[in-house]
Amino acid sequence: KTMLKPVLNRNSVLACSADCPADNHARPLAQFLYGTLCPMQKMTRTTIILIITILFASKIWGQTEQVKVNLNDSTELTLERVNFDKTGKKFEFFDKFPIAIDGRPIFGTDGDFPKFTLTKATLKIGENKYDLQVDDMYNPWFGEGVNDGLFKIKKDGTEIRLTGLFSDGAGSYGAEWLIVGKSSIRTILTKDEWILFEYFEGK
Repeated sequence: KTMLKPVLNRNSVLACSADCPADNHARPLAQFLYGTLCPMQKMTRTTIILIITILFASKIWGQTEQVKVNLNDSTELTLERVNFDKTGKKFEFFDKFPIAIDGRPIFGTDGDFPKFTLTKATLKIGENKYDLQVDDMYNPWFGEGVNDGLFKIKKDGTEIRLTGLFSDGAGSYGAEWLIVGKSSIRTILTKDEWILFEYFEGK
């Protein structure tokens, strides 16, 4: 079996960080830990394991997942989500079930805390890009990605409307964005079943 040998100097720690599959922020982190944990003494095996663990975890913490939806030959929607973080948030409950976060209703759950937050939706039409409004949207998809058929785009004169259905397999909801010129705004955010069926699925 391969045993973990003690690291005796700063250069060895940085060499270890270079071999770790973490991003470029890992090296400064290793330097900081070395200077903080091991002043004037050799590193212990426990310290080495701690540094390596944090270097690997830095690739996971805050990791962004991204999916792309091809709407047509010249139009693409990119969605990004991150793990939901409860820190600093105020929750409202009904019969012990969370129903609102920071005074705003939750979209995308069915009696549970969100697992993911939709952080960014970028619509690209030709050379133009639009950062769409995504606040209060959670658990936008599950599994490997989204079904392109759940998103539709329609142009009417100078207006473009993009509709999409989102779901983690339980809490479904729909959103619509209006694009005019170089501007956009979200016009609908709903989990009303009638609206989802009549308006979104019927479009």
